[in-house]
Amino acid sequence: MSETEPDGRRATRGGPYVLAITGLAILALIGQGADSVPDYLMLGLTGLFLVWGSFRLARFVREHGAEIGEARFDTRNDK
Repeated sequence: MSETEPDGRRATRGGPYVLAITGLAILALIGQGADSVPDYLMLGLTGLFLVWGSFRLARFVREHGAEIGEARFDTRNDK
């Protein structure tokens, strides 16, 4: 692979990493105010869904990476 070709796996990991790290940091800040078992249960479930969503996002980008981008419209006036 030449150095000018983008590495698909590396590009795919960027979004999920940002999502997971930012989300877990927010959960850690919110978790400092947790007082009871239901609070910790909700934080744990939210964290699990966050990680699951990160993996789903990575899979989507890996499978549809070429389709993601700006919209292009046919502006020719062929009638």
